[in-house]
Amino acid sequence: MDVFYKGIENHVKIKQILKEYEVTYDKEQDIEFFDELINGITEDNPAVPGLDIVLERILIYMVKRDLRI
Repeated sequence: MDVFYKGIENHVKIKQILKEYEVTYDKEQDIEFFDELINGITEDNPAVPGLDIVLERILIYMVKRDLRI
């Protein structure tokens, strides 16, 4: 979803990182695992601006999605 990257200038780099970690937020069911994955991704890529914002947006999307179920 492009809404995750709104206002993020280096979205191409972030998409590449998420692809490397095989992040599939639309299919992910375990939010606790995803939260741990977020911590790992941000620790491995501390110098990527906006990465934490995009990951937080994805997590919020997943929580809201699961609340609708």
